[in-house]
Amino acid sequence: MRACDWIWRGGYWCGESFIEPLIHPMLAHSLTPTADGGVRFTISERRPNGDTLSVEIRRGRVHVVAGPLGIAPVYVACKGDELHGSWDVADLSEFASSERMVDRVVARLLSRRHRYSTDTLFSEIHRITEPTVATFTEAGINLRYPPDALHVLKARHLASDADPVSEFRHRLNKIVQPIFDANAQGVGVELSGGLDSANVALSMASCGESQICSFGVLIDGVDGKAQVLRRMNLADKLEFRDYAVPVRDHLPFDLDGSRLHVAHDGDGEVYWEAFDAMRRKAVSHGVHTILTGFGGDEMLALRLAERDAPPPLPALPGWLGPRVRRGLNELETNVAPSSAVAVPTLMAAARHPNYLRAGLWPVAPLAQPDMLQLGESLPVPLRNNKDLFRQRLARAGFGPAVTHPERPESFGPSMALALARHAPRLVAGMLKESILVDLGYVNPYGLAEVLDLADRGQPLPPLLYDTLAVELGLRSMTVSERTGTKL
Repeated sequence: MRACDWIWRGGYWCGESFIEPLIHPMLAHSLTPTADGGVRFTISERRPNGDTLSVEIRRGRVHVVAGPLGIAPVYVACKGDELHGSWDVADLSEFASSERMVDRVVARLLSRRHRYSTDTLFSEIHRITEPTVATFTEAGINLRYPPDALHVLKARHLASDADPVSEFRHRLNKIVQPIFDANAQGVGVELSGGLDSANVALSMASCGESQICSFGVLIDGVDGKAQVLRRMNLADKLEFRDYAVPVRDHLPFDLDGSRLHVAHDGDGEVYWEAFDAMRRKAVSHGVHTILTGFGGDEMLALRLAERDAPPPLPALPGWLGPRVRRGLNELETNVAPSSAVAVPTLMAAARHPNYLRAGLWPVAPLAQPDMLQLGESLPVPLRNNKDLFRQRLARAGFGPAVTHPERPESFGPSMALALARHAPRLVAGMLKESILVDLGYVNPYGLAEVLDLADRGQPLPPLLYDTLAVELGLRSMTVSERTGTKL
């Protein structure tokens, strides 16, 4: 199909097919001819080394290539001679059948043994991982992983005159500055009060000319009080206009939360409800691009040989059924190769559809390949306990309350409250009607024991969240298959 056969019509390109790009101030899109008589559609970030998505269409063949950063993962499925794709897996719900689920994916999600892969919960829907090539022909979809990305394999020795803190500041500012150059207004930051987002915020303050808005989700308890003080310290010194949302007001599974009212992926954002409230607040203050601290843990992570034994995996809960246990035997099947961006960061991109629905484009400066390479090169003392991040904040004049907080934030108490408040109702609903139970992924007798714990006022296991989230996601995606009670 030639480029001249395509026309732009009110928000999408159309010809024999159509492509609707995501319209956003941070994104540019184009449609150009290829040398072999086809067309190439490209959508990319308006910043150096930003993320991209490419779709090449020629007679009888379509190539889709994901970008290097995985900011907005694309999902694809086919029906006959039609290829469907979207950054929101809910757009492909017609391909979501509870009769064609992937056991290893369900097992990964219910046991917290996650893997990055083209696999999704449904065998007919595929994630185009970073930077996989998906080729669609009359034979169907073929997915080809790239080779392993190159990484720094061992820490390097610093030169006598090296200043790694200044190098870190320079690289981070170099990533942040073009975002302000492309968007004079409308750039905000997620400010948790932790070291990662604090360093991103510090670079934003040095790069932005107008007052910046910061947004956060406040946790519960004593840890929450310490978080409030850290955020106030940061916002006051950086002269941000700061806004926050208490997680207690928007707990997971709240009846008025967005999770219960839209089709969604069961492998999504844990604190969806609270962060949705935060995102709405950001948009209401004119923000369209938001910077986050994602990737800081991975940037300064210690290699296996550099640290003590890793924490044990969570024990398998008693309510998991035989089909999950069989799926655990395939945990390493079809796992994506090493990528330029750290895998945990790419997996966290499961949150991003919620940003895009809200009209926000998320950017994680600490997750860029250049930053990860810097972290991999640093000696262990600078990575251990995130000493590099602490040193930079100290140089900027922040005291121990910010650089060495006694009580780092934790969502643990908030999750415990959410389960105590909502899990009994949800579990009781699953015992009446459940996709996971019907398909053998969950043992109802094990779930009944959870209800007994709740009746006795005992704390509920954190892994119960994962089972409830997957059940709700499955119901939202496959609603046309069923009639009956809602959770």
